[in-house]
Amino acid sequence: MKDTTQKTMRHLSNEQRTDLAMLLRYRTQTPRGQPRVYATLQQIARILCRSISWVRNALRLRFCVETHTQNAKRRNACSRSQPPMHHKWKRYHYTMEHQSWLTSPHVLRLQAHLSLAQRCARFHRQYPEMRISINKIREIYKKHMVRRKVLQEQKLVTRPHLERIDAEAKRANQELHDYVRRGFNIVYLDEVCFTKTTLPTLCWSAVRQPLMVDRKQYDQGYYSVIAAISYGRGLELIQIEKGAIDRARFKVFLE
Repeated sequence: MKDTTQKTMRHLSNEQRTDLAMLLRYRTQTPRGQPRVYATLQQIARILCRSISWVRNALRLRFCVETHTQNAKRRNACSRSQPPMHHKWKRYHYTMEHQSWLTSPHVLRLQAHLSLAQRCARFHRQYPEMRISINKIREIYKKHMVRRKVLQEQKLVTRPHLERIDAEAKRANQELHDYVRRGFNIVYLDEVCFTKTTLPTLCWSAVRQPLMVDRKQYDQGYYSVIAAISYGRGLELIQIEKGAIDRARFKVFLE
């Protein structure tokens, strides 16, 4: 019986062997999903007089081809029964008005705290008939040289504040000239603070010879210097304090 089976298998082509392997494995040549298995690979290889790897590859190839054919038929059937779908995104044309609104300093200031996705929503609110993507905003920003930079802090001075400063400066200048005419010695004083931020972090050094600083000398804490100078004597007095100079220390220095 075994010799007869071997003689019969010799006359079968690889395609016929694959069909027989599908029938032995799944009892059908068009399996769907996860079909039930009725024979092991070793049993099929023994019947077909082939190796287990040959049987595995043949079944895998045939199963992939059948699955692809069934999916293609299903897609064709769905395409005939349903109308063609159009992509929801349209190709919008952004005029100079749209680009000017996105890159105007006023809008950039108002949207400083918003992300690019939130800016897309604000653009749609401004122009309901238009939509924009994050990549398109990046492209427009790059075209108009709008970059992501560090937010700078500054003291905003209002117009009334400027007028008050100007009036006080004129009054102080008039009083200074009056004291000079009366023979008073005018002393100028100021303070300066030394922290780690005032120490240099870059320096010039020879190749492979970096300059080093003792950490104990580097971590000396917070120091303040207050000095007074005059036109007649030059340096009047200098005082070094550890920490910031508060109002009490400043009064003591004036006395």
